[in-house]
Amino acid sequence: MDYSEVLREIVALLQGMGDFLPSTAVTVGVLVALLILLFIRGKIALFLFFVAASYLFVRSFIALSGGDIYSLDLGRVVAGIVVGAILFFIDVYLLVKTISDWSE
Repeated sequence: MDYSEVLREIVALLQGMGDFLPSTAVTVGVLVALLILLFIRGKIALFLFFVAASYLFVRSFIALSGGDIYSLDLGRVVAGIVVGAILFFIDVYLLVKTISDWSE
């Protein structure tokens, strides 16, 4: 397994995330809502952004595998584990940070 193969798979997975975005109007609406929320409650907006990114990553990973995750090559598996783990730990960190700093 070559590192360049894993990097190519990571780039393909990240580019594939754009294929699962909804229509332009919905995407712009969600981005505007996240920007407004960012000014009100920044940590919640960041958490929701990374949850959406995780969802799009999973959809991209399954679609690029052809729906059959049992016949993946090692490069795509490693790329999925690396990006998935990064997104997972960011989600958990932001969730814990949001809950621990909650003040009302």
